[in-house]
Amino acid sequence: MVMDIKNECNQAIKTSYLDMANPNFAFVMEGYNSSKYKEIISAFSSRFDIRDNTELNYDVCLSLEIVLQKGIAFIYISLVGQYAFIIFKDDVITSSMNIGAEIADLINVLIRHDFKILDKDFLLSKPGCDIYPGLSNSNEMYLNYLFSPGLKIK
Repeated sequence: MVMDIKNECNQAIKTSYLDMANPNFAFVMEGYNSSKYKEIISAFSSRFDIRDNTELNYDVCLSLEIVLQKGIAFIYISLVGQYAFIIFKDDVITSSMNIGAEIADLINVLIRHDFKILDKDFLLSKPGCDIYPGLSNSNEMYLNYLFSPGLKIK
């Protein structure tokens, strides 16, 4: 299962960036302006107060801040492929955790829009050098290629 998602993500990275030595970031604006991403923002905003913190000059993901009764959740939705993750109270949330109804609603919206929820271990793992031979010496993680080069999680 882990190798399947790694292979899938590696392919999505190659397809989106085209050339890792000289990446093409045109996919960022195309994705951000697509109906798929507008629909998911609409789905969240119909249930919750949200703030779009996306930085299109730097990120390769949507970065949403969602106000819940018990705090603020941060949702990152990749523009590279159908991947997302949620941070709530400094934890990366997975669907297997004991979560409340509001977090479950966030996960359900993502799943209904065909997004895969990635866990912390995967996000912090390194892509294979088959994406780009120069990666073998890199400290870059899937988190950086799928979401944002400067994003950090605990």
